[in-house]
Amino acid sequence: MTVFWLVVLSVSLCAIIIIGYPLLRPRAKSQALREPAESEALPANGADGGTRAPRISRAGRIAAFAAIGVAPLAAVLIYLQIGAPQALNAARLSQSPTSAGAVEKAIATLEAKAEASPGDFGVWMDLGDAYAAANRPANAATAYGRAVEIDGANAAALSALGEALVVKSGGVVTMEAREAFSHTLKIEPEDPRARYFLAEERFQVGAIDEAAKAWAALLNDAPAGAPWFDAVAARLRDAAAQAQIAVSDLGLDERATSRLEASASGAAQGVGAPNSEQMAAIAALPDSERRQMIENMVDQLSARLKSDPDNPEGLRMLARSYRVLGRADESVETWRKFVQRYDAGWEDWREYAFALIESRPQDELSVSTELENTLEKIRSFEADDPLALYYLGFAARGRGDKAAAVTLWTRLEETLPADAPIASSLRALIEETR
Repeated sequence: MTVFWLVVLSVSLCAIIIIGYPLLRPRAKSQALREPAESEALPANGADGGTRAPRISRAGRIAAFAAIGVAPLAAVLIYLQIGAPQALNAARLSQSPTSAGAVEKAIATLEAKAEASPGDFGVWMDLGDAYAAANRPANAATAYGRAVEIDGANAAALSALGEALVVKSGGVVTMEAREAFSHTLKIEPEDPRARYFLAEERFQVGAIDEAAKAWAALLNDAPAGAPWFDAVAARLRDAAAQAQIAVSDLGLDERATSRLEASASGAAQGVGAPNSEQMAAIAALPDSERRQMIENMVDQLSARLKSDPDNPEGLRMLARSYRVLGRADESVETWRKFVQRYDAGWEDWREYAFALIESRPQDELSVSTELENTLEKIRSFEADDPLALYYLGFAARGRGDKAAAVTLWTRLEETLPADAPIASSLRALIEETR
């Protein structure tokens, strides 16, 4: 397989399909999956851990603070797991000159394709994802904007455009971004990314009570094990405190209230995210000092968990924090402990799988026994999970079973929307393997 296909598949599939699949899945189906998962007490998720949700983006791409150089805060601070997978992709690529060069080469190729086929929706989406992975939000916004011009009824494109605009503006939800998110919800009312940022917009203009209520509604709809729950919960608590509103008056259902209390317990032990003032102070630090501060926070959390080992929320956050900091081996070991101790869910197994994937040598495509078992566990929750189908295809091909690989990738192809940006790349992989 050429470097180009590897880059396009990793950027597009991971950034648009794999991570976002869990968050953007139809709500009815999501609920149906949660119940058996909870009753069967199976462990869950992987890289980001988890989810990225149903209509993808897998959950999101680069958190708003990535624009000012604080992508590593994603797992420790407020924007935890809202776009963290994409930030990780960018971090990994930037750490490897070869990979960074490959991404730039892929971008150049996609730019040429966009120029040759200006009406190709998929090409513009692929290009936007590549720009986002390279931390070029202005270019990403332009590319997604072209995709929206071609198909203005595509919720994924609108949501991606809105997020790119937020990143471009340094975390501010501009009027243009707000319009993109509002249009997204007219098409896909449950889109968590659009709902989150529209609430953030209300907070930024001073309508803090409205923001708190919107975040509460989002928490009510959060799937079990949603990796972004603690982040939104932290924003909710901060907003409620500033607006002098009792959290109990925000309309949280019993399930969300219980999870919020568990999250608050973790925050009280130093596990939760800092408030907006603390985040601003951290963001103003030089890169080296900021990185060291985050490393210290994570190490302190690790030390606390040694004296308080029965803390699932703390252990989950530690695993995610290690991953965002690029400490993949430690993330793997922490997820390993988590799934052994607790009734992990689908999202947890997916985050575990992502950590295993990221701990491999750069550009390594082989699938270890541990990763394969984790992917199979993911499929016990969701047979058509894109992450599992994609990498289990490589596992099959590695064993010499090309037919099984083609079957898995063909199934993945069948589950994707007809206009999925990665469709052509996936088709090329299938044809190459036959």
